[in-house]
Formats: sequence, C-alpha cells, structure tokens
Amino acid sequence: MKFEHVQVFLRVVEAGSFSGAATLLDMPLTSVSRQVKALEDDLGVQLLYRTTRKVRSTDAGRDFYARCLQAEQVLADARASVASLRTEAEGTLRVLVPYALGLLVLEPTLAAFRTSHPRVQLVLTYHNEALDLVAHGYDVAIRIGPLPDTTYAARQLGLSRAVLAASPAYLARAGRPPDPRDLRRHDLLSSGGDAPLAQWRLRHAGSGEISEITVRPVLVANESATLIRQAVNGAGIVLASQMLIGRHLASGALESVLPDWTRWPDVELHALFPQRATQERKVRVFLDYLVQAFASWNVSGAAPRAA
Repeated sequence: MKFEHVQVFLRVVEAGSFSGAATLLDMPLTSVSRQVKALEDDLGVQLLYRTTRKVRSTDAGRDFYARCLQAEQVLADARASVASLRTEAEGTLRVLVPYALGLLVLEPTLAAFRTSHPRVQLVLTYHNEALDLVAHGYDVAIRIGPLPDTTYAARQLGLSRAVLAASPAYLARAGRPPDPRDLRRHDLLSSGGDAPLAQWRLRHAGSGEISEITVRPVLVANESATLIRQAVNGAGIVLASQMLIGRHLASGALESVLPDWTRWPDVELHALFPQRATQERKVRVFLDYLVQAFASWNVSGAAPRAA
C-alpha cells in the first residue's frame, strides 16, 4: 500500500468526487481513479461507492478515512518538527510573566538567551492575572501556583518557597520575633487583595509543625516587588519567595526572620504553552532555556543561573 494512494483517497472523500480531487491535486482524472482502485485492490475491500457524478464512502471507507486522516496529520507534524531542527530559531516570541518574577528573576537571565538566539525577538508582557494565551496571542506564559484546568501543555520549572525577611534597620528597631505567634506584634507586609486580615501558614523545617496565624498587615499589595522594596526600606517583615529576595539576602539588604519557618506549602512554577506550540523552534528553545536557567534554583533558594 502506497501512502500516495492513501492521500489521493483522502482528497477524493473530501472533494466528494474524483473530478474534484483531480482539480485539487492538479492530477489527471484517470490517475486519481487508478490510484484509488489500486488502493482498494491492495486492501481487498471497496472503499467508495461510485456514481456518474459523486462518490460515497462505504462503511470500511469511512473508518479507513478517519484513521488515515489522523496518520496524515501525525506525519505532517513529524515532518514539520524535523524540518524545524534544521533551521535557526527566529521570529517574535511573546511571553506573559508575573511582574515580580519577570523583573527580579527572568530579566537578569535573558542576556544568554539573546546571545544564543539573536534572531528571536522577545516581547515580554508583565501581568499578574491569568490570560487566555491563544486569545491574546502569547506563545508562553510563566505561572506561579496551581495549574488551572486547561488544555494548555506545561513544563515545571521549579518550586517557590516563601520565607520571612526584614531589613537590618527594622530588626534593630523592632527586634526579632522568637516564634511565629509573635509576628502579630510586628509590622507585616503581605500579598493579597483588599482584605484587612491575612492568613499566614508556616511550617517548621525540622519538626514539620504547622503554624497558621491570622495577621493584620500594615501594607497589603498584589505585587511582590512593591512589598520587597518596602521591606528593604525598613517598613516591616515580608513573606516573599526566596527566589525573589535571594539577592537582597545575599547582599545583606534583608536578613532572614525565623529562618526555620517557611510558607506551607511550596508553590509550583510552570511554563504554559499551547499544545502544538512546540512545533515552532523558537518556543522549544525558549522552554529548554527556562528549564536550564531554573535548574540550579531549588526550594532552598539558589538563584537561577544565566544559562
């Protein structure tokens, strides 16, 4: 059985006639008819009922058509995938990323990607809400938190562990809380909406003890970068991703508070993309880059390396 004969059969079914398929394929009508007949002879079954002007699939023909159409698509996808490996990644890549993650983590690691793939134009959009990738024209979105019930594909990039931190000036002024319950007596900076109270759920690294406390923050913001800046400026104690504040801890601008306690549970970080987007080389190389860049960042807070 020749696949060329199968493809001619598919076009005949779709066109509804041999003459329509001949026009579509730019082939002589006799060649179209001969190839379909050869296919039926190879299979030993009749696929089409013929009339003077139209054709109609037999039961076997309908089943064969459905299966072969899927096979044709698989082969087309494979051909496109292999062909893309021979070409350099290029084109515009639109990436949706939460503001703090893009500003504090992604931006510092982009230079190496740009050097490796100079023909890719990156368009970064900072947005903290989940958007429909296809409807808004994005190729990749980086998400923090549980994955939505979605048809998008995903690659896990790591885990986000939130820790408590404050500036040396604040700690010198207000002291260090010896226990999570003592946090209520401090100026706290918390992410969230407009509610006056926040729930902080912390876990002790050694014992596994869970401490859930209700706090009244002095500052609530829906943007972690704002809270981190305020913490560096001495406004209070912040509960923020260790990934986002790692450089401030390393420089001494912030110090750990209750270092044995971290937010529970850790939060997953994923790259989301449309199911068939990886057929495009620009998307594949960017996803591979993200995985490599975040490989050295783990829940202990190691910073992503410039891949």
